[in-house]
Amino acid sequence: MNVSSVLKQLGLMITLIGGCALLNSLFATLIGENDSARGFLLSGVLGCFLGASLIILLWDAPKKTGAREGLLFVVSFWFLIPIIAAPPFWASNVVETWLHASFEAVSNLTTTGSSIGQEIQPISIRVWRAFLQFIGGVSGVVMAVVVLAALNLSGPGVHRSHLLTLPKEDLFGKIGRVSLTISIVYGALAIIGALAMAASGVELIDALTRSVAAISTSNVLPNVAGAYAYSPFSVIILTILLFVGATNIALHADILRQNSWKVYIKDSETQILLLGVVVFTGLLCVFSQRVDLRFVSEALSFISTSGMDVSGTEKVLDLLPQPIPDLFVFVGAAALSTAGGLKMTRVLVLLSRAFAEFKRLAFDHSTAELRFQGRARTDNIVVGVWVYLIAYLGACILIGILLSLTGLDLELAFRSAIGSISNTGPLVDVAFIDQDVSNFSIIVVSIGCILGRIEVLALAPLFSGDFWRK
Repeated sequence: MNVSSVLKQLGLMITLIGGCALLNSLFATLIGENDSARGFLLSGVLGCFLGASLIILLWDAPKKTGAREGLLFVVSFWFLIPIIAAPPFWASNVVETWLHASFEAVSNLTTTGSSIGQEIQPISIRVWRAFLQFIGGVSGVVMAVVVLAALNLSGPGVHRSHLLTLPKEDLFGKIGRVSLTISIVYGALAIIGALAMAASGVELIDALTRSVAAISTSNVLPNVAGAYAYSPFSVIILTILLFVGATNIALHADILRQNSWKVYIKDSETQILLLGVVVFTGLLCVFSQRVDLRFVSEALSFISTSGMDVSGTEKVLDLLPQPIPDLFVFVGAAALSTAGGLKMTRVLVLLSRAFAEFKRLAFDHSTAELRFQGRARTDNIVVGVWVYLIAYLGACILIGILLSLTGLDLELAFRSAIGSISNTGPLVDVAFIDQDVSNFSIIVVSIGCILGRIEVLALAPLFSGDFWRK
């Protein structure tokens, strides 16, 4: 195994985090947030020193890498980077302990967006949260393209694009180009959205944090947005950004290449996403006993696994009974999006298989075959999707049981478990609001958030002896 290449790639990411922390330290100093500045300085020095050391020592590391190196990088990234990103949360007194600070870093990097810290946080910390959410959203998509696709773990819904094609023998060779492409698409839209909202009267920090949270399908801090953040114009901007974040990144790249919006219309995942928004909106109207166009945005927010309060209306979790939002969140949005969850692609495969079986039952001599996205598929795909479904359900059950052992109400424990696996902040928060938060529950939820980002099954090969022996 080419471990040196993995460490070098980790060094690049650690240096990036450290460099951004140093810049934020300067920003915090300029606005007088000295406690936060010291935390950013610690992260910056630690990240730049450790990252630069790895890069220098391993500069001539062999470039040939495969799926095993990629998998090791993915797991190492999600468990190591939060440690580098945690000090600012602790130094700024947003949270009380280092463990709490680590949870804040994990929550934002995995685009969960949950927080156990103070509701009103320093400006520099809010900017740091937005940065981590953006890095986490982009990293999640990049790693799905680079690693999970090579492991055949990303499912049949991965859209091949000339912008996202990578050689399997050198997974790290073009990761910079892919990361840059995705960052430009998401970053440009987030900046345009933030500037547009700021021009309409939204405070710049609020506009920035909400735009980044929307494009990365993350959550924002509650009760910090001003009245303008919920204006019709702001709601429209955030809804568009949520839609972009919830759909496949390859679609956006193909639109740039083909210069046609028909790519969205023809995509089956996008069709199901829109259908889900319609159904979710209808349920909100039924249970609230009124018709409100703002429910469309709130529905998209939950289906995209963000859960952020887009329009300032009543909270979705207060309007709908527990199983409904949990089910939508568990399914999630499109593959290769910043959203969490099982992914609609896999659900579509199961539904396609079910329809094929119904045809066979109706007609004794039917030769109905499994077709998905216009192509015939083998039953191996269905087996793989079932394995994923079982893995996600098993992870939710295990996390729910562990949380219930801390004294948390069983219903809340399982809701928080679904939230952690699907990286949905409002569902995770139910384990912490008005609760005596234990260190054990924080660790369990943190691991659940990371499992959701690496799609659960990606962790399994690490426990195989063959994985390390080859």
